[in-house]
Amino acid sequence: MADNFNHSVGCLVVRNREVLLVRHTYGRARGKLLIPGGYLQEGEMPEQAAVREVWEETGVEAQIRSLLAMRFSPADWYAIFRLDYRGGEPRSDQKENSEAAFFGWEEALARDDLTPLSRELLLRFGGGMDELVLDPFCPSYWKPEQWHLYGGKSVASGENFLA
Repeated sequence: MADNFNHSVGCLVVRNREVLLVRHTYGRARGKLLIPGGYLQEGEMPEQAAVREVWEETGVEAQIRSLLAMRFSPADWYAIFRLDYRGGEPRSDQKENSEAAFFGWEEALARDDLTPLSRELLLRFGGGMDELVLDPFCPSYWKPEQWHLYGGKSVASGENFLA
């Protein structure tokens, strides 16, 4: 399948108080640590791409927990998911990254080779950043595998606005 260069995902994989990071081998992030991620393949849903990218880049099995953030531009979008660790030991794919490892939260934040976006996500998420969770609502004219709505909870009441 061909990559869709207009749609991409970032993956904040959490194991206890550790975060999975990779050392990039190309582009602006070359030599820097960042969260794993990549482009969607044609016809792929973002959640599928996130799980696949983590597996391909690191050998770690992970499961979607929530949507943390979205970045839009006129040309493309980038969805950032939180994933829960399910198994496997990190290893580099020796293509897109030269290192894959879990780092303690504070250790990762103290590094000077962490990309600005990865640092910002760790700061926000570690400080109680609100997560958007998959809502079960799906209009009858869509197939559930083709329609994913994420909603938040009211900070004050704890109630889901979309329920």
